[in-house]
Amino acid sequence: MTVTKAQALVRGLVVQDADPVADAEALEHLALWILQRFAPIVAADPPDGIVIDSTGADHLHGGEETMLDALIGRLAMSGVTAYAAVADSWGAAHAFARYAAWPTYVAPHRHGATVLEALPLETLRLPAPISSDLRLLGFERVGDLLAQPRAPLTAMARFESSSRQS
Repeated sequence: MTVTKAQALVRGLVVQDADPVADAEALEHLALWILQRFAPIVAADPPDGIVIDSTGADHLHGGEETMLDALIGRLAMSGVTAYAAVADSWGAAHAFARYAAWPTYVAPHRHGATVLEALPLETLRLPAPISSDLRLLGFERVGDLLAQPRAPLTAMARFESSSRQS
């Protein structure tokens, strides 16, 4: 949507130029704030995320759900809207935070893959053209890809690898 159209739809809309450097600095400050309060291992995940390894720390906050609620609540009181998820892997937590958390989500241990199957392809963090091409082929969800046989893909990858070496 163009800025002029957005301003016509939303009275008093304030428009500012993007400042990626300031955004990255703010994300680093937010990660440090979380590090001091919630978990021993925290890192910024630009452009808009923070990775938290709460292993061994979530019980100090009353468990995973309580910890996420406290984190999201403190951020909300500071004027920051956020979504958070806990899962068995970083990739799964990334996907759940962006596509399943309202505002928090705790994936069932060892069963997160089942929940991931229902999420859109974009949860796989594929480049946009690949997601678009997969959609043209009829794939909509992660589960659609998981249902496909892997052998042809493995054979093709081996062929491409050997042809590059020749």
